[in-house]
Amino acid sequence: MAKIANMDGYLTHLGLCRKTIVRDGSCLFRAVSEKLFLTQIYHLHVRQMCAEYLWRHKDEFGPPEWEGQIEMMVLSHLYRLDFIIFQNPGCPPVNVTMNIYNR
Repeated sequence: MAKIANMDGYLTHLGLCRKTIVRDGSCLFRAVSEKLFLTQIYHLHVRQMCAEYLWRHKDEFGPPEWEGQIEMMVLSHLYRLDFIIFQNPGCPPVNVTMNIYNR
């Protein structure tokens, strides 16, 4: 496969596209809301559900290695989905939650 210089071109080549998400403290929750409900307007609900789940299961989660890791793990369990991260064009994505959910 030819190397594609930018992420949008790479995603298009794979039949995917990048969605615009506001870059704020709720961007992860906005992205999950977009995936689950096809709209970002439920980001506060997703954030609240994440916080409640984390509070009830706080002993299951150790210290994070990077920012957002715990939230992704919580959201993965809560909504039974995995987080697949595309980091560089032409490189395969990384399943950062590795729970093997099919959604």
